[in-house]
Amino acid sequence: MAGRYGGEEFVVLCKVAGPDHLREVTHQFCRAVEDLNISHPDRDDKLNIVTISAGASLTRADQSIELRILLQEADRALYASKFSGRATFTIYDAQAIDQKRASQNLSELLKQAVSEGLVSVVYQPICDAISGKVLGHESLMRLRDFDGSVISPSVFIPVAEQTGGIEELGMWVIDRACGDMVEHGLGSVVSVNVSVVQLKAPNFPLHVTEILGRHGMAPQRLALEVTEGSDISLEAQAARSIEQLRNLGVQIWLDDFGTGFAGLAWLRRFKFDVVKIDRSFLHDCQTVRGLSLLQDMVRLLRNLGHTVLVEGVETKEQQNLLQHMGIQSIQGFLTGRPVPIEEIMQARQDLVA
Repeated sequence: MAGRYGGEEFVVLCKVAGPDHLREVTHQFCRAVEDLNISHPDRDDKLNIVTISAGASLTRADQSIELRILLQEADRALYASKFSGRATFTIYDAQAIDQKRASQNLSELLKQAVSEGLVSVVYQPICDAISGKVLGHESLMRLRDFDGSVISPSVFIPVAEQTGGIEELGMWVIDRACGDMVEHGLGSVVSVNVSVVQLKAPNFPLHVTEILGRHGMAPQRLALEVTEGSDISLEAQAARSIEQLRNLGVQIWLDDFGTGFAGLAWLRRFKFDVVKIDRSFLHDCQTVRGLSLLQDMVRLLRNLGHTVLVEGVETKEQQNLLQHMGIQSIQGFLTGRPVPIEEIMQARQDLVA
């Protein structure tokens, strides 16, 4: 099975006999594209034809791995191929030297991302589960390489967190989201993902306060989505930042509830304005066990007084199910994909016309 994943990226799912067979199949794809001899006169490496870089990952016989994880591994391997000179392929290996070199090169790119205009923001609508009315938008960071190719967030976000580059990038996104909210209107709230690395910076709440004041934006219209990465309940400075932001009036949302560290301990420690249930739980509702688990999660959160938002809504049947459960808010491809602010404004103009 082959399909376009986004931009100039394609994904192939196939059965292979093992690592050697995977290496052979990946190599065949690279050669097949080269053999097409498609002219590419604008390359700067003296090759005048279109080639591809590829990354591949393999399921493990001794453990169950989600497709999402396999895609992330293949994405990291792909980026290692690009930094190895392109027109090549890499099989994912967490210990490989190419992975380390790719991270080093990517960290250098991240240092110039803001100044060179390589980072941008797209917005995905958050909608009322019953009426479908747009309540607000989530802002999502996007990054391009110097050649214009898209770099997956699953590749650059971990590197940005490890190197500290997420602090500058994160503040840039908050500033851009607040600016777009005030200038164009994005509903009653715009949310921005923040990592524990950002929250651990002592001046983080002060910088957020400065951005809100500069744009003249009410704090209640900004929501910061706390993402997993480490156990925030063990980070004293991060906990202080959350309390300071809440006292300022900024909404604090819990993202990806039910995965990783985003569990019950966080609900006991912090008061969240909205809890977002990870998309995987909705997609597991095709089984009786999966449906029961989602219902139990919703019941728990509702009993604790949290507003519930479910991610990953892709079909009308899923929306109907969530309506029946009494879910307040939904987000997913059914109600809108992440798009630049220009597309949102154009869609509004088209509606008026």
